[in-house]
Amino acid sequence: MILQIIGLALLACFIAYQFTPLCWVKDKLKVYNLPSYLGMLFYCPKCLGFWITLIYLQNLWLALIVSNLAYVIKFIHDLIEKEYRNDL
Repeated sequence: MILQIIGLALLACFIAYQFTPLCWVKDKLKVYNLPSYLGMLFYCPKCLGFWITLIYLQNLWLALIVSNLAYVIKFIHDLIEKEYRNDL
């Protein structure tokens, strides 16, 4: 169960901002401009992790855990990228 939670959080981060071909398609289709924040779902790992888990596992509490874990993963990833850019 723990590996499934971590896997769903990593999948949400991967889909939201790391998978380059998908990011290119999202930018070309201008998904961000969809009405009522529907487009923002595909750019936010926290939201994406919540909805993927809620649909896949149908458990609200696990969806909340995955959502927060995806947020922490994105935060750590951003810190690592910032430190890496400063070293160059």
